[in-house]
Amino acid sequence: MTITKGHGLALKLMRYGNLDKNTGCAVEAPAACSLFAKLNNTGLRPIRAGYSALEPNAWIRPHFGMTNMQLKFHLGLIVPTTSAMKQCAFFKVGNSTKGWEEGKILFFDDSFEHEVFACTQLTLFLINSVI
Repeated sequence: MTITKGHGLALKLMRYGNLDKNTGCAVEAPAACSLFAKLNNTGLRPIRAGYSALEPNAWIRPHFGMTNMQLKFHLGLIVPTTSAMKQCAFFKVGNSTKGWEEGKILFFDDSFEHEVFACTQLTLFLINSVI
């Protein structure tokens, strides 16, 4: 992922189906760690999971994943809006552009080209997972 403008931050909780019990999960995010552990036990094993933060006015250039055999999920935790309550952080996959909403999930096929625009003065926070 290349962030052309602004900065992005990430806290990995799970990688290749294994919970990161020494750092992210146990130390920084025990509730999220518990949630992903429960998902693992149901047979729906996330490949990767973590928190993402995108700083104001950031742009993640168009990119795509290597396979269409997985889906990405983004859960909006803190999604900034304008003073008129309009969305100001957008996610574009192919020809479709959507905005995140707090407490709602966006999912997409990572093999399609996608990019992110955060035309906001506040940081966007998400939980993301690849299944």
